[in-house]
Amino acid sequence: MQDELIKLSIENSKHKAHLIASSTGVRLGKILDIGYGNNYYGGMQELEDKATSRVMAGGNAIGEAMIGFTPNDLEFIDHVTITWSIK
Repeated sequence: MQDELIKLSIENSKHKAHLIASSTGVRLGKILDIGYGNNYYGGMQELEDKATSRVMAGGNAIGEAMIGFTPNDLEFIDHVTITWSIK
C-alpha cells in the first residue's frame, strides 16, 4: 500500500510540475534530484509528555498516559521532492 501511495504522489507531482511549467512557458528538463522522507506525528509527543508528568507526580507513567490513546491518534506522512531542470 505504501508503494502505491508513493507512486501516486510522484504521478501527482509530475502532473503539477508539467502544468506549472507549461503555464509559465517553459518545459521540464532532466530530473536533477529526488528526495524522499517520512515523518511520524500524533500521539507520541503527547503520550511522552503525559508519562513524564505522571512520573514526576509519582504515578504509573505508562498505564495512565495510555488512557484515551487510540491508533487514530497516529499520523504518518511521506513526502517526495523532485527537482527538474527547465528548458
